[in-house]
Amino acid sequence: MPYWPYGWPKTLCCSEPRLGEGEQEDGWVYVHQNHGYLLAVSEASLQLWSAGQHKLRLCCHNRSDQGLLEEGRNLAAFWNGSKGLVAVLVSEESKC
Repeated sequence: MPYWPYGWPKTLCCSEPRLGEGEQEDGWVYVHQNHGYLLAVSEASLQLWSAGQHKLRLCCHNRSDQGLLEEGRNLAAFWNGSKGLVAVLVSEESKC
């Protein structure tokens, strides 16, 4: 996944897109850099990276196949880096 915060283009080695039977490639729905972190949300995963000189993946969460069936794919994300909060909008209505 390439990104250009400043200077030369950089590339992060993110996990490969997940493909299920008859499904299209997992696309990125939100990528944002804020407060020294880079948050990348795809249709089925979330990754948090340090955005300093040395890029380290700090966290990775891949949604399970069962979770994708019940709640749907990630559609959008909202991140407040100063408070450390992430909200992810999914495609299916919750049954709470």
